[in-house]
Amino acid sequence: MNQTRTTAATALLCVACGSFLAVLLLGRSTSERRLLESRSTQFRELTDTEKHSLLLSHKDFLAQSPERQQQLRDIHQAAMAEPKLRETLLRFGNWWKQLSRPDWDTWMPLSTENRLTFVQEHWSTSSTRHTSDQVEIRFPEAYARRLPTLHLTTPECLMLVSTMVPEQDRSDDVRGDLQTLKSDGHKALRLNLFLFEKMQNARQSPEQVQKATDQVLTLKSILLNNLNDAEWSTAFKTALRPVEGRSWEVGWLTPIVYSIFSQCALKLGSDLLQEFPVSETQILTEFEKISPEQQRELMTLAPAQAKGRLEFLAQTDAAEGPEQQLLQRYAEFAGHQDRLLRSVSFGLGPQGGNSTTNRPDAPTTRRQNSREP
Repeated sequence: MNQTRTTAATALLCVACGSFLAVLLLGRSTSERRLLESRSTQFRELTDTEKHSLLLSHKDFLAQSPERQQQLRDIHQAAMAEPKLRETLLRFGNWWKQLSRPDWDTWMPLSTENRLTFVQEHWSTSSTRHTSDQVEIRFPEAYARRLPTLHLTTPECLMLVSTMVPEQDRSDDVRGDLQTLKSDGHKALRLNLFLFEKMQNARQSPEQVQKATDQVLTLKSILLNNLNDAEWSTAFKTALRPVEGRSWEVGWLTPIVYSIFSQCALKLGSDLLQEFPVSETQILTEFEKISPEQQRELMTLAPAQAKGRLEFLAQTDAAEGPEQQLLQRYAEFAGHQDRLLRSVSFGLGPQGGNSTTNRPDAPTTRRQNSREP
């Protein structure tokens, strides 16, 4: 009898617990249950890739601070209540995804006012970013007041870097690569990367300084007389006039040279990456390859930025032939570009913090014993 009572009590307890859980899980009202059932149906209808992406987005949301989570909730509620705002946010999201990694890293430390300025400067060119044959060069603040944005074609990038890396200064590997690479953009990128590798630890001997000086002065002549961007060349000639022929002329030119080659390398590398599109599945696979610690670090970034870094890794794996080797070299350059660009002097001594973007060290997401995205 006692056993029967115990069994009956247990059964009633299970029913009660089950009812309690059902209320918790399915909601207390019919409308809540319908909403949960509708969301559950929507989730089941997603593809495996979409489910995986949704779960990653949820993890990314949970990794944010409480303040950031509330901001995202507020944005979501505002967008749902205002169709025009939702449309604007979608346009902004598409624009944001088109930006390069350097653009994303430049954005992160900016104030609200400077972010608005960044959008105004980049919005008009974002739609042609992937198809444009031009490289836009922006200069440090001290120069930007006198020098507008310089627009270079890919052949002009190749011409300029060939001046700094003439045939006799190229290694056998570089000569071989230039014979197998087909486009001017790939060749210019290979020479740019070799230039930074070569000059990173260049000895400041009198011979090296004199050689670099001669090369910079040759570049000056090209910038004045051989570019298609006549408006920039005119502004450059005006800005150059007070220092031309003086002892500090080459020192004044060095940040300009630095800006041109560093931004050429980043733009040409970005163009190379776009030649190897990858699927969502390939991008998600890269997330599974990195360590849990790296996954957590990645989830602290903005979703588009995190996806861009995973896409970078997937594209590097997808490339084949001589372009694969070039892409791997660019991946190494991009992964260490802050340290590398700060250390390069072009044989003329320290160039002294002439970063054109004034951006901080980018957060790293490195595969173990591998490269950074």
